[in-house]
Amino acid sequence: MSGNGNPTQKATLYTVEKYARERVLVDDASYLGSKVYLMNTMFELDITELRQKLKTYRKNATSKISLPTALFYCYAQTLDKQKRAHALKSSRNRLFVFNEADVFFPFEVTVGEQKMIARKIIRAANTKSIHQLEAEIAQLSNVKTVQMCWHERLYLSLPKAIRNIGYSILMGIPIKRKELFGNVYFSTALTLGTDKITAQSIPCHFHSIGMFISPCKMVNDATNQIRSTIGVTVSADHAIINGVDLARFCKEFMKQIDELRF
Repeated sequence: MSGNGNPTQKATLYTVEKYARERVLVDDASYLGSKVYLMNTMFELDITELRQKLKTYRKNATSKISLPTALFYCYAQTLDKQKRAHALKSSRNRLFVFNEADVFFPFEVTVGEQKMIARKIIRAANTKSIHQLEAEIAQLSNVKTVQMCWHERLYLSLPKAIRNIGYSILMGIPIKRKELFGNVYFSTALTLGTDKITAQSIPCHFHSIGMFISPCKMVNDATNQIRSTIGVTVSADHAIINGVDLARFCKEFMKQIDELRF
């Protein structure tokens, strides 16, 4: 290839890879996120006492409870106290307030040489004990592939424009929407933690409310004591929750952490 008499100019080299169907699902989730008007709040949370509680518990118990599970349990209990926070709105402007919170829980799996995002719907998380949640989350480490039903694969093979029409209709049917995707969201990057920074992030989701927990960092307080903090982001559908409700939700979450007992 040459241009303007420059014979040394080389053609651009590239490879073409198949766009994995698992990635199509993530791409579609971004479209669904555009249907929800999220408001966000971010704050750092001191979890020094919580980590000490977990350390003491592990010394005296045979079962294990991880830090992500403890935080997830507090989130689920907050949802139980604030049931309107996990309501969904129908296309006829009716609010469906559910007794149970089905949590959309994304996690990373390795498929071949690629990292993929899989997801699990943790049903009725607000009704389960911390040990039940620990057992359910621990099973995710055994997942080696992104699992899809045949009808999911068929749907994802349709043209994007057709899929988007289907998604738009689905977003207005709360019961079916909850069945397929859950009504709330939770994600954490604690397994990638570092003691140097706390990375704040705004999750993109299409649920009534979602929480993202970012890695811990160690800080010195005024008395020169080492404290452990995490970053917390809470995102809520403004059509369901207003700013005051979101503030109450965050306050209840912090209360649940302070009062957590094993």
